[in-house]
Amino acid sequence: MPNTPTTVTLMQRPLRQHAISNAPRILCLLVMLCASQARAEITYKEGEGWSFQGWLFDNLNLSTSSVASNSTEQLKIGLQFEKNGDEKKAVEAYRAVLKHFPLAPEAPLAVLRVAQIQDKRGDYERAFQFYDTYLEKYPEGDDFKAALDSMVKIAKRFMDGERRRLFGLKLFSSNVRAQEMLESILKRAPFSSGAAQIMLYRAAMLERQSKDQEAILAYQEILERFPSDPVAEDAQYQIGYIRLKGVKHGSYDAVDRIRAQESFEDFLNRAPASGKSTQARENLQKLDADQRKSTLEVAKFYEKTGKTKAAVVYYEDLIRIYPESEEGKTAKTRLSALKVQKGEDAASSSKEPAENAAKAEAKRAMAATVSTASRADYVGPQLKAQPQIEKAPSAPALRISPADINPDQPLFSSPAVPPSTSTPGTPKAGKNP
Repeated sequence: MPNTPTTVTLMQRPLRQHAISNAPRILCLLVMLCASQARAEITYKEGEGWSFQGWLFDNLNLSTSSVASNSTEQLKIGLQFEKNGDEKKAVEAYRAVLKHFPLAPEAPLAVLRVAQIQDKRGDYERAFQFYDTYLEKYPEGDDFKAALDSMVKIAKRFMDGERRRLFGLKLFSSNVRAQEMLESILKRAPFSSGAAQIMLYRAAMLERQSKDQEAILAYQEILERFPSDPVAEDAQYQIGYIRLKGVKHGSYDAVDRIRAQESFEDFLNRAPASGKSTQARENLQKLDADQRKSTLEVAKFYEKTGKTKAAVVYYEDLIRIYPESEEGKTAKTRLSALKVQKGEDAASSSKEPAENAAKAEAKRAMAATVSTASRADYVGPQLKAQPQIEKAPSAPALRISPADINPDQPLFSSPAVPPSTSTPGTPKAGKNP
């Protein structure tokens, strides 16, 4: 049978004659008037469903969108709504493509258009979700990079203080949400051209949340994965800056100070001409000054508590490392005062008395030259004599002259025989004549 539309028409109902009061009569007249204008046509088409037309549905927005028979037509419906400025209906039409035709070639464009409309309307979190869906489901899509760039822009909005929505109202900003967005981007595109920058943003969000150790690990990951990228310079500086904050907060741990110094020195070696190099050098000077100040405070503390030798160790370090600094000069003054008050032995960092140090050294030198086991009064285990090690004979000399190849010439030279002292004709000793 041909596909003919079935039309149902709502006709105007006649006015009932009732004996009613004036007020209800006016109300009834208004209802009748609306009904007379509310002629509506309800049409059903196979494969498309029901569609509604008429003043009531058009003006009171009660129309129910129908689903086209194929994805191409359904996408056209959404594009037409969007062209007419009806973004709400356009989103509904695009989502119908995703619901009824999820594997159609038009599905990627439908997802992208929903994300772009939500982005345009300022609903950034929902837009981000649809962009993320596009990257997840269509990694080979033509608009992959465009969707990725849009996600980065939205994440940066939240980094800059964009407020989250609650019941449709923007109430509070969230660094945590920005971090989550950046992690989603890295998950979808870990090797994109902007991956290093996104990793830097993520580390900055961790630092902003006072998660210093996690932030340091995130910055170090940048150095490992992208050592040649310009972003690595910023990562190296931030590692030093986080450790510098720990030192500024009153830490007496020398490890923190040393690591901060090493981080800034690595930064200067990596980027000596960077705009942050001046600040890095100033930070190194501050760390150096803090080191001198901290060492002097420790020395004074030990001196005050009666631990003179411990105080002397720190004073001597200041004199040796920073001789021309104010702390070094103070250390010299305090060390001289301690020697006057406590004596040379007490004001020495050596465990042996100062006057006996030379004698002890002389004894050690003498003991090193004397074999104790060879003494007559030695009492102790007998030492085994070391066996003599026989050396292999040396290789014969090479024959390099004609005389060397004479067959009568012995291969190895024999020891010289002393000349005989006997006269000719005289028998040799031990021989019969």
